[in-house]
Amino acid sequence: MPKWFALALCSAGALMLAMAVRQSSRGRESRHWTRTLGRVVESRVELLNEADEQRSRRWGFVIRYAYEARGRAQGSRQIWIGSAGVAYEDEERALEWVERFPKGAEVTVWFDPAAPSQAVLVPGVPGAQVALLVLAGLALVGIGIFLLSRA
Repeated sequence: MPKWFALALCSAGALMLAMAVRQSSRGRESRHWTRTLGRVVESRVELLNEADEQRSRRWGFVIRYAYEARGRAQGSRQIWIGSAGVAYEDEERALEWVERFPKGAEVTVWFDPAAPSQAVLVPGVPGAQVALLVLAGLALVGIGIFLLSRA
């Protein structure tokens, strides 16, 4: 195995670990952001891909909301820190989010006072999301170190 490949695995793992730390930190910060009222302007389930031999169907949700921060109209699709690109194999899991935040509903929005365009509807970060990044990062670093030790 080429040494560059092992180093690339270590680098990818370190990047995933850094992402986990960043998301966890931003999630904790979001619990102390400024609160305001907003309104859901779009809420729907979305089929992300069709099933084929290699993979099953994947479902996501689109929830857009509008709010005012510091006298300016803002909008976002971020439900929690790192929620972009979340996909489920079960349509029902995506539907739960759509039912929680239906179109037209008044919602509490937490926005970053330093950057009002950054907002969430659910402050914090799901522990499973951070745990997955940490486990994947540690696995890649571990495999990279193992390959380096054999080179």
